[in-house]
Amino acid sequence: MMQSIKKIVLTVVLIGMVVGMVILYLYINALQETVQKVTQDPIYGSVVSQDFAMLSEKDGSYVYTIMNDNEKRSLDQANTENKFKSYPFQTGKIATTQAMTIKKNNVLYHIVSKDEDSDKPYLVQYQEENGVLKVVKVDEYQEKLSQELEIPTFHFLEAKEIKN
Repeated sequence: MMQSIKKIVLTVVLIGMVVGMVILYLYINALQETVQKVTQDPIYGSVVSQDFAMLSEKDGSYVYTIMNDNEKRSLDQANTENKFKSYPFQTGKIATTQAMTIKKNNVLYHIVSKDEDSDKPYLVQYQEENGVLKVVKVDEYQEKLSQELEIPTFHFLEAKEIKN
């Protein structure tokens, strides 16, 4: 009697373990497929890369670069302290400049979104002081602002427009 109960319990435990392993295997495969699809999606890649891309002025023209870790950290910290959000992540819009930040004469011009107006782009001018980015000025972004500051103009597209 005791022997048969042990066999039944052992069989149920083994079946449970096998079912658990199959579920875990299916979950891992689904997760891997999703990660692969997301990272290969040009829209997702554009939104992510534009937040960390920068146009830097060199000899009167602009060079496309990716921010180093210190620049990313400094910009993230400044945005967080000033309650600014990532414009592409808030709106799903990306810029034709392929970057949300322009560096000219040691000033960072960065496109952000605000909580109260998440659909409007704002241009923040940051100046570095003692290794910390300080806000110099914040303006709602308009094309004429780029012309006044003599920086490249941001034109925004819905990320889905690019997919076609």
